[in-house]
Order: sequence, then structure tokens, then C-alpha cells
Amino acid sequence: MLLNPHNMKKVKNLFCIICLAILFSNYTTLSNKTNPYLETRKGKVIFNSKLTGEMNHVGNITISVSQDRTNFLVTFKMKKGWTLEKSRVFIGDLNELPLKENGCPDLKSITHRKNHNSGLKEYSYTIPIQKIKKTDCLSLLSKAVATKGNKKVNAWSEGEKLSCNNKITYSSLCKLSRKKKVLKSAKSKINNN
Repeated sequence: MLLNPHNMKKVKNLFCIICLAILFSNYTTLSNKTNPYLETRKGKVIFNSKLTGEMNHVGNITISVSQDRTNFLVTFKMKKGWTLEKSRVFIGDLNELPLKENGCPDLKSITHRKNHNSGLKEYSYTIPIQKIKKTDCLSLLSKAVATKGNKKVNAWSEGEKLSCNNKITYSSLCKLSRKKKVLKSAKSKINNN
């Protein structure tokens, strides 16, 4: 069955909208008048990502909003057989990320860092939302040093690669208003084709 040009354009538009929805499925809708980083439902997970290193999926990292809606809870949860030896978390404006002279993140200067000497299956950071500079897009950079037997892996959450090192990744969580602008621009481009 052949599609006429009118139906073909509808199919093309639908495909582009589906692709955009998939693209933005990892981003968070953040909206609240008193605190722009909160969902209306407390306790809701607003971010979930695999922790991977050297082709190993060692665990997951999630961000949720505390029950009183004043903190982010950033949780590292390791897969079966893996333990968490060290963890590092930066959440905020990417321009506030402490950097070394070579432009890579200075993990020793990141506020939220911990050595877990005995190795843990799960660990959570409680990060006060009030201490995070307001921005349209929050950035998350997280590193886990994970072990399984004699194997030790530096694992990062999924996301965009930093230009200083192709193993280091970060993720962006954007407000709804930012998403709407991007979607409107994409829809405009689709309709002009």
C-alpha cells in the first residue's frame, strides 16, 4: 500500500514527535512556584540512569525529591555482585562544576563525595535544594568506584561526554519551559519541510 503525500507528511510528523518524546524521556519536568526543582508529587523519582564503566553495568543512580520537598535524594544502588567503594556527586549548574587546569572535573573538590571502605550495596546523599543555584537545566555528574571480586571499575552515569575525557559523562535535567521551547522549535522545523 502506497501512502499519498498528505499521509506521508502525517507519518513523518508523527515519527518526529515520537523521536522527540524518546529524546526527552530522561529529562525531568520541574515546576513549582516556590521551588523550581520540584515535582508536585513528593518522593517521585525524577532521574534514573545506569552506572557503567569499562562496558560493565555495575548499578543505577536515581534522584528523587524528599517527602518534605526540601532535598534531593541521590541514591547509588549496585547490581548483584558489585559493591560501591567510592562515590562522587555534583548536582547544579554545569558552570559551577569545579575543574582542574586541563578542564576535567576536580573530583576532590566536589562537595558530595565519600569513600565506602567496607563496600556497600546502596548509598544515598541528601542534598538540600536551597543550596543549589537556580538554573533552567541542572547538571548531574556522578562517579562510582565499584568492585566485583578482584575487578575494580570507574563507573559514570549515562549522559553526554565531557570534551576533556570521553569516559566522563554528565546528564542534564531541564525545566518544562525549556523543553517546550525545544519542542516548539523542532515542530516548526518539521512543519516547514
